[in-house]
Amino acid sequence: MINFVDISASLGSLKRFLVLHVHHEVYAPCRELSAREDYLQNGKIGLPCFVLEDGAETLELDTALQRAAEMK
Repeated sequence: MINFVDISASLGSLKRFLVLHVHHEVYAPCRELSAREDYLQNGKIGLPCFVLEDGAETLELDTALQRAAEMK
């Protein structure tokens, strides 16, 4: 099953994303980039984030699609 959450649809959804962004390890590379001087040009905030049915998380669309295909 695939669920999409539009974080711009509600303040609650945005807050849940921000909590994950600050604390979850999947976002560590994004947080490290934010300290760089070229962040605005090259930084990523970690969107989209995919949480797969087995609990695995990834920021990479190709990985999410491949794993979803394998789970069928």
